[in-house]
Amino acid sequence: MIIAVELVIFAAIIWWMYLSCPGAQIGIGAILLALLAARALYDGSILAVREYEREHSGRVTMGTVVGKLSSIRADGSQRIGARRYSRSRWLVGTNGFAIHDDLARLFLTGSFNVWVVEYRYGCETPYGCSGRDFVPQALWRRLHVDQTVNVRRGKSEMRPGRLDENPRWAFAMFDLVFGSALLVVAAIVSGLLTMPRRRGYLTAPAVVTAVEPVTYHDDAKRWRVRFAYFDPHGAPQESADEVATAGWKPGDGCVAVFRPERPDVATFRPRPAT
Repeated sequence: MIIAVELVIFAAIIWWMYLSCPGAQIGIGAILLALLAARALYDGSILAVREYEREHSGRVTMGTVVGKLSSIRADGSQRIGARRYSRSRWLVGTNGFAIHDDLARLFLTGSFNVWVVEYRYGCETPYGCSGRDFVPQALWRRLHVDQTVNVRRGKSEMRPGRLDENPRWAFAMFDLVFGSALLVVAAIVSGLLTMPRRRGYLTAPAVVTAVEPVTYHDDAKRWRVRFAYFDPHGAPQESADEVATAGWKPGDGCVAVFRPERPDVATFRPRPAT
């Protein structure tokens, strides 16, 4: 059932990308990024909903630790098999070993190392329930087999709960942020989203229409030059600017400098010498 829901979400995102770019070729990179983003967003959303239910309407059940696993040997060396087990499930998406899961561990703990605690606890089924948590190294070292632990479950949660000492909000938020960022990158790669470009200035040939002297309180004298020009759409425009040099007269050629969004406000510039 979960796999079917994931496939529907993946298909919906790809279909959205296709409809938004009619006639465009969507690269395989954009599709892969969209799939990874969808998986991270799905996992993050499900985990956040479960955490909310566990904290607000959940209950605590007593359980027992039945096993401990890690990707580090007792002597500190790396378990090659454990890392191979993790990497082999990056694309398959096994819970806890997807790409965003490993990246979340690196971001939140500073290491790719895996620390797992397995436990059993009482539930509605006659044989009890079992769970497996990815926990911080400190909690993993403190727990031992046959130790009693508290397991927190949601009120209507059918899937396994989690250790009461192992909240998952940080991982849920990481998945949501990571998935959102990947989705934006996928949209940029596919052409659905373009980064805004800083608009520069445009220039247009202009003609001086009037020159008026301006005197300030310190007796400094300047000249207000009015000039006319056409914007890129062919509409006539007129603007004014002050200059410190005399000698300008109506009919002289000059250059108007303006922003594309405000062609009616321009700066006066002399025409370049040829």
